[in-house]
Amino acid sequence: MNLIKYEGKLVRIMSTNGDMFEGTVGDYCYPEDDGSNLEMIVVDVTKGKYVGQPVGFYEKDIKSIEIIS
Repeated sequence: MNLIKYEGKLVRIMSTNGDMFEGTVGDYCYPEDDGSNLEMIVVDVTKGKYVGQPVGFYEKDIKSIEIIS
């Protein structure tokens, strides 16, 4: 999915379970750094569920992602 391009960007994510999140991507995790072999980003959530918390998203859990600024 090439999630590394979102690092440091303000994004809107629609998860595969239908939840919407907005926030800044604070960290990118390479697939080989995790036993799952999937890319992952950590979003500092500012809108949606879990406001004020960092939330990790594996590529398989993201239905759509867009840069909003």
